[in-house]
Amino acid sequence: MKCWHCKTELVWNGDYSIDDQDDDYQMVSHLTCPNKTCQCLTQVFVPKLLEKETLKERQVLLEVIKGKLK
Repeated sequence: MKCWHCKTELVWNGDYSIDDQDDDYQMVSHLTCPNKTCQCLTQVFVPKLLEKETLKERQVLLEVIKGKLK
């Protein structure tokens, strides 16, 4: 992944679980720019996956909505 500011290849510094601290995200990855004049920090947040039951409920709801719209 390239730095947004200077386009230098970012260095991965680690992944950290935030599953118990956030309702929407399970992990954050930290990447830093090695360019001495830039030194930006980039964080990438990984969303939590939907439970199978929740996904199935959404699919059923979409089918019901589609049926009513026809």
